Amino acid sequence: MIASLVFILALGTAAIQDPAAVRQSETDFARGVALQQTGDYAGAREAYEAALRTVPNRIDALSNLGVIYARLGQYGEAIKRYRQALSIEPKQPEVRLNLGLAFYKTQEFELSVRELSQVVQEQPTNYQARFMRALCNYQLNKLSEAISDFETVYSAKPDDIATAYALGTAYIAANETAKAAPLVDKVFRQINTAEAHLIVGSFYLVMKQTPKAIEELTAANQLDPRLPTLHSQLGDAYLFSGSREQAMKEYTAELQTNPNDFNANVRLGWIYREDGRLDEAADLLKKALDLRPQDVAALYQMAQLAQTKGSNAEAVVLLERVIQRAPDYSPAHVLLARLYYKLNRNADAERERLTIQKLTEEKQSKEPTAESQALKATAAASTEPDVPQRLKLASDYYRKGQFEPARHEVDQVLATQPDNSQARLLLGLCYFQLGRLRDAVIELEQIYAAQPDDVVVFTLGLAYINLKEFDKAEELIKKHFRPAKTVEAHLLNGTFSIAVKDLPTAIAELSVAVQMNPRLPTVHSTLGSAYLAKGNREQATAEFRAELQINPGDYDANVSLGMLAREDGRLDEAATLLNRALETRPGEVSALFQMAQLQRVKGLTSEAIALLEQIEKQVPDFLPTRILLAQLYFKTDRKQDAERERSEIQRLTEAQQKFSEELLKRDQAKPSASGPTNSTVQSTTADTPTKKP
Repeated sequence: MIASLVFILALGTAAIQDPAAVRQSETDFARGVALQQTGDYAGAREAYEAALRTVPNRIDALSNLGVIYARLGQYGEAIKRYRQALSIEPKQPEVRLNLGLAFYKTQEFELSVRELSQVVQEQPTNYQARFMRALCNYQLNKLSEAISDFETVYSAKPDDIATAYALGTAYIAANETAKAAPLVDKVFRQINTAEAHLIVGSFYLVMKQTPKAIEELTAANQLDPRLPTLHSQLGDAYLFSGSREQAMKEYTAELQTNPNDFNANVRLGWIYREDGRLDEAADLLKKALDLRPQDVAALYQMAQLAQTKGSNAEAVVLLERVIQRAPDYSPAHVLLARLYYKLNRNADAERERLTIQKLTEEKQSKEPTAESQALKATAAASTEPDVPQRLKLASDYYRKGQFEPARHEVDQVLATQPDNSQARLLLGLCYFQLGRLRDAVIELEQIYAAQPDDVVVFTLGLAYINLKEFDKAEELIKKHFRPAKTVEAHLLNGTFSIAVKDLPTAIAELSVAVQMNPRLPTVHSTLGSAYLAKGNREQATAEFRAELQINPGDYDANVSLGMLAREDGRLDEAATLLNRALETRPGEVSALFQMAQLQRVKGLTSEAIALLEQIEKQVPDFLPTRILLAQLYFKTDRKQDAERERSEIQRLTEAQQKFSEELLKRDQAKPSASGPTNSTVQSTTADTPTKKP
């Protein structure tokens, strides 16, 4: 009797259909099973579909057809068949398990958890369902739920390496290093597999032992470079060790094999935002939020991106979501306080200021170090004790060339004193040094409106010049620095003259500046740029070297001397100088281009191509990059890529010729005027030197 009921259930409505149809369906079904067992999935699919044509609601045929579609990678069709089978008879744990697996494959993790949870409820010892549910919760960043399931499975299968690996990974992600350590010692240090090296490297990364992490993760990369999350974690290791360029390469490599890696999307989005590549940053951060819509790190980075774009209201909404999910996350409160002040929401800003103060006091009470004790002692004597110390610390960082830490300290000051002009000026300088020119101008213009002193005018003028907003720069110079009386005035006049290609005036102005103060930062570097543009390499070299004697981190001096050293065949010296420039500004096009040229001269063609492709993404219309890239593609027999570059070179050349013709027509139609004309300014090319205050 029971066997008869099972047969009727499997056939669905077949039991009341024509016996001949049932027999034909059975024959087709049996044929499908045989073909499936031999690996002929296309044939099996046809057989199961034939079985369903005569008996449409056969549960076994629907289930097996779902398996076939899953094997063929057609998960949408698989999900459809599994759901049809479950609609006929819901109590089928194996079919529901397969449905959960299909949802996992399509990265619909919430739906997968729902189906797998029903399986676990019906079959508590179904360890495959528990393991897959844990994987889904791990992807959803629900680490405590994931760990619970992984622990249950590991207790039942202590010798299963895959479970141990998953559990160790979850412990490390949850920062439960005490639980991860025994697994790492017991299981993974003894195994020479890519997975073992990955989990040991991840453990070292959490323990902040970066050199060991890089060693283990590099070993994993040699064994299996396509292992998921490997390049992402290696990118973290390089980033934490200060190698920003190498970190970017690893994050990019991760996204090539695993576009949905959350960490790589967030980290690379953050780096691109800081480098001014805002559209690319937006794409990456949106992808991260698609993967984890409520993740604090992604929301915070997106808020910073919105602020950089000037969308302060949007940034506020995002930051309010951050602190709702993470009330103790100080950076979000700091940035939110600043934005509230900018939007004239003073009551909200004051609330945030008090929250920051409370969080700082709580942190100090939990970490009674000598430094925190000193801050507490100062607090007794001042209502805002940390402002002078933070400003001094920020200034020290700035003088050492550590602009990001300097910016962080200034942000802390502005959270409590948003009108502190010294902090705002220092913030503008930090933004300038980090290449965030728009942010620099926003800060400096506010200061200039209230306090138009020489330092502010000088810095703002340099920012305008670098943004090629020459009309604004010239207006400032005419208003404040003509006739020039100070060394800063001569330096700014000289910088502007280089930008508009008036080299004799530039050299005259900058020579006066050198005589007035030969130790003024960037003065020798700017004079060197003028001499170089005039063709005087020897004098330019002398000025660049003079700059580096007083200011070793000067970006332009390092790049220009690196270029000259490469052209003179001093390749090791060139590498040292260009690496130093890239440490100062990791994503700067001029340094990347010179480094690509150096790699080409050394015969490292693939490295040169990688750098040029990176430049091309940032500046698609930079013709020298495309010319060199086309040459290298031809050299490496990548003819299709070379032809694409050749077409782009032709397009850009024609566009430039057309622009020049239109410019000439406008010039001919204009009356002559004294001083640099608009046409002179507009014709300035992309190789204008970038100078810094």
